[in-house]
Amino acid sequence: MDSFNGRNESENTFKERTGIILKEIKDKLVLDVGCGLGALPKLLANMGGDVIGIDLSYSVDVALKNLGVKASINFILIAQKQRHSLQNSFVVET
Repeated sequence: MDSFNGRNESENTFKERTGIILKEIKDKLVLDVGCGLGALPKLLANMGGDVIGIDLSYSVDVALKNLGVKASINFILIAQKQRHSLQNSFVVET
């Protein structure tokens, strides 16, 4: 991760792939569905966003442990019993 190697590779890659720049994230509420271990929520929070990371796995626990408690990042785990009730609640476009 960039915080360990002192580079901005993650931010640069994010900008290249999305076309979104720092000022477009700052002070915005950002939802990361499928946040995994929290790399993107960390990046978005560092860019000034308020981030909600959602995942179906317990990787959110690892993300919270790795990143620590931050006012600008909240993680939500959708537990197995909740998955069934949410099955037909979302439309996913790719």
